[in-house]
Amino acid sequence: MAENNRMKIFAFVIMSNHIHVIWQNIPPYNQKENQLSFMKFTAQMILKELRNNHQEVLKHF
Repeated sequence: MAENNRMKIFAFVIMSNHIHVIWQNIPPYNQKENQLSFMKFTAQMILKELRNNHQEVLKHF
């Protein structure tokens, strides 16, 4: 999203069970649109990783 000029990312921290991101929205995109897109993309990437590399873990979800 930063590469597509939807937001500017200032900082992020990846924790064991969540993340923190400090970003600024770039018009015409707003916070809600960016947040929903970010969450959807992240969930899809986690699912892809589980399907490709951790089938045994995926069975628990």
